[in-house]
Amino acid sequence: MMSSFDKLIYYFYKKFLQENLNIFMSFQNLNVCNSFTLSTNNILISLPSYVCSEVTIHNHAAAGQHLLIFDKPDLSTTVDTFGFMLDGGKEFTFMGVTNSNQLSCRYVSGATNRIFSGRSQYFSRSIVRQ
Repeated sequence: MMSSFDKLIYYFYKKFLQENLNIFMSFQNLNVCNSFTLSTNNILISLPSYVCSEVTIHNHAAAGQHLLIFDKPDLSTTVDTFGFMLDGGKEFTFMGVTNSNQLSCRYVSGATNRIFSGRSQYFSRSIVRQ
């Protein structure tokens, strides 16, 4: 037979496990991915803010319509010669970022809006934890 003290310990132990079971048993997905689609013309725009380690950008415009990508969130200090030029129909992954808003994009020329999409993620491969 359990003593009152043992019952009290058992009650708190059981309550603790019920409230904190996810700490011990649930899977925590560290690779949170966010996708986005934007349109712009020759006006520089910043990407949406998502915490990540890499961003993949896909230029949906036709071949020859270049998307300029800059690694500066300050939209007033970019010069075309320092942008990464991504041709239409191509995609590229930028690694080593800590937030997707560190990148900004615009098309080289043209007044019509063109679409590009992106995906931010922590890892591009599965992580094995031991």
